[in-house]
Amino acid sequence: MPLAESDVARLEATGLARDAFTERGPDGILRLRNVASTSRPGRSHCVFLAEGRCTVHALRPDGCRSYPIVLSADSGRAVRDVDCPWRAEFAVEPSAGRRLRALWRRIEHEGQR
Repeated sequence: MPLAESDVARLEATGLARDAFTERGPDGILRLRNVASTSRPGRSHCVFLAEGRCTVHALRPDGCRSYPIVLSADSGRAVRDVDCPWRAEFAVEPSAGRRLRALWRRIEHEGQR
């Protein structure tokens, strides 16, 4: 999940060290760290997921607030993440694409500083 600086600051304010929950993707974008899944061998999940629940839900990053709606890398359209086991329970709202594209623009802008 890509992270805006405001996401990182919100989580760091709780005392978490940036290195404990972030990693830089091959595209240079700061992302939430994933860890190996113990329940799904060969898979990974967000470092903040424990027993199927988000441990930082109230402080979760902006991209997580829209999840499982994500931007398709191929089309740039808002779609349901194929890896989410609950994806069928979520509708893709017409405004989702605009919100996610705005988030990506903010994240990319922050990365250029």
